[in-house]
Amino acid sequence: MSTLKLTVVTDEIDQDLESAVKFGIRLGVFRYELRSGWGSRFPLFSNEQIECIKRIKKDYNIEFTAVSPGLFKVPLDTDEMKEHRGSLLEKTLFLAEELEVKRIIIFGVKRSDADQPADYERVLDVLGESSLKAVSKGFNVNLENEPGWWADTSENVYRMLKDLEGSGLKLNWDVGNLFNAGEESYCAGYQLLRKYIDNVHVKDVKKTDGGNIFVPVGYGEIDWKNQLKDLNTDGYKGNIVIETHCEPKREATCKSIEYVRNICNI
Repeated sequence: MSTLKLTVVTDEIDQDLESAVKFGIRLGVFRYELRSGWGSRFPLFSNEQIECIKRIKKDYNIEFTAVSPGLFKVPLDTDEMKEHRGSLLEKTLFLAEELEVKRIIIFGVKRSDADQPADYERVLDVLGESSLKAVSKGFNVNLENEPGWWADTSENVYRMLKDLEGSGLKLNWDVGNLFNAGEESYCAGYQLLRKYIDNVHVKDVKKTDGGNIFVPVGYGEIDWKNQLKDLNTDGYKGNIVIETHCEPKREATCKSIEYVRNICNI
C-alpha cells in the first residue's frame, strides 16, 4: 500500500473555494493546498473570505496541507521585496496559524538583469531569515524550484539548500518546473535533492514547436511513472499535489488524479 498522500491545489479546480472542494470531494480528495481563491492570492483575502475558508474547512472536514503565498517571486532590489520580507510574511504566518496549516511554500527570489554573482549571499539572507522565523513558530518552509528564480536547476537548488541547512528550509519538489529549466530527466536532480523533499508538485510538460506547454499528468514527456515509484520506494510519505496548470481545469485534474492513482494506489 502506498504511503503517498493525494492532494490538489484548490485553484487548479476552481477559483471559488467551495466549488473546488465540492468537486474534489466527489473525486475522493480531502487534502488541499491553498494558493489563491476568488481572484486573490493567499493571504490577501477579505475578512469575509477568511471566514468562508474556515467554514469550508470545518463543514467538509478537509485538511489544508500547505499555503503558497508567492513569497519572494520578486527581484531583490524592489519595494515589493521589502513588502514580502515584512508585511506579506507576517500576514502569511498569522493566517496559516489561524487555519492550522503548518507548511509554507516560498520561492528562490526572481532573477533580474541587474543581478550580480555576489547577490547570491543576499538571496541566502532573504530565504534564511524568513525560514528561521517561520520554523521558530512551528512551520515547515519549502523552497520551490522554478526557472527564472535563483532556485532553478537542481544544482542551484542543492547549493542553496545545503548553504541554508541550519535554517530548516526544505524542498517543494516540482519536476515540471525542473523540465522547463532544461532538465528533462528528473533522475539526477532527484538523487541530488531527495533528502530535502518535503512536498511534491505534480504537473506534466509537452514540447511543441511553439515551446513547452502543460498537459494533464501522464500525457506529457515527464517520466512520472518512475518518479512516483521512486518516491514510494524511497519512503517518501508526504503529499503528491496535483497542480496541472492547464485547461480545462476540472478535466485536467480528473485525468491527472486517475493517472496518479493507477500508479500509486492512493
